[in-house]
Amino acid sequence: MALFGVPHVLAGVDARLLFAGVFAVLLTASARPLGDVRARPLLVLAASPLVALPMAVGGDDLPVIGLVCMGLALAARGRPGTAGLAVGAAATLKATAWPAPPVCLALCLAPTAARG
Repeated sequence: MALFGVPHVLAGVDARLLFAGVFAVLLTASARPLGDVRARPLLVLAASPLVALPMAVGGDDLPVIGLVCMGLALAARGRPGTAGLAVGAAATLKATAWPAPPVCLALCLAPTAARG
C-alpha cells in the first residue's frame, strides 16, 4: 500500500484517486475476458454501496478487490499463471484477500478434474 503514497510525495497526487483509478482499471480488465453476459456481476459490484463508500472516502481495499476480481476472472478462463500472480499480489497487499487463493485454485483445477 505504500506504493500508492509515492506519487503523492513526488507529484502531489492524492492516493485516494489512485486507489479508485487502479480499481476501475482492474475491474474493467477483469470483465473483458469474461464477455458481456458473465461480466454483469462485476458491474453490480462496482455500483454496490460496499464499493461506493470506499471509493468516495478513499478506501485502500479497492486495489485488493480489483486484483481478486482479476485473478478469479483469469482462473475462470483457464489462465492459472496470471491468475496466481494477480491473487498473490492481492494477498501480499492485504490479509483480507487470503480466502481468494483457494477459490482461485479450485477454479483452475475444476476443468482438469471434469475431464477425468
